[in-house]
Amino acid sequence: MDGPTGEVTARVTAVAPLLRRGLVRAAVAAGFTVVASDAVAQVTIGLGERGEDPSAAADVQVDVLVGAGSVVLTVRHAPDVSTALKLRGLLIELLEAPTATHG
Repeated sequence: MDGPTGEVTARVTAVAPLLRRGLVRAAVAAGFTVVASDAVAQVTIGLGERGEDPSAAADVQVDVLVGAGSVVLTVRHAPDVSTALKLRGLLIELLEAPTATHG
């Protein structure tokens, strides 16, 4: 099992540049290593309204769908400590963002 500082990769699937930048910023602030949108990653982060199925990649442990005023996690495998801590940080980043409380 990785320690709390182990590398955890995240793929951001949002296409709109501004939304993508915001999700990448939140992921980096939470400690994820963001990879290209077509790369294999442990966590997928995207918008809840998108039409694609984020679970297409069997290796993805967790999908994070961000919607208006909500964040939905789909967990396929129990995450290691490092992933769990980074997910906690991501939730804090997303839910405490100024637009989350003023939008």
